[in-house]
Amino acid sequence: MAKRKRSRAKKSKFHRYTMGTVWFLAILFLSAIGASPRLINIQIIWLLLMVCGAIVAIYNIRKQEEIPFLIASVTLIVIVICMQVSSFTVLSIIDMFVFNLGIAFGTAAFVVALALIAKLGLDK
Repeated sequence: MAKRKRSRAKKSKFHRYTMGTVWFLAILFLSAIGASPRLINIQIIWLLLMVCGAIVAIYNIRKQEEIPFLIASVTLIVIVICMQVSSFTVLSIIDMFVFNLGIAFGTAAFVVALALIAKLGLDK
């Protein structure tokens, strides 16, 4: 008697996106739009990046990821500040893209840090 092969459920080629992933992709998209020549008011882009950053912090960062996320975010913010202070430029589009990422992930780091401070205050 011949063995039958089990039919396996094929895995989708596409990743099932969570809300945090969608908002992270929105950050990348808005950062790219904000880096392009001034098509839209940049303050609106920055406000949208802050909202997206806060939502990423709420949906995407789990308890065990808080400290590594804060370290990575602070590193990105230090790079952005150093680029601004030293007037180091690669291309203006790339500089603005990195600056926009710093705004979004700085806001996300702020939300995570506030949550950690609240947790420390409530635990003690």
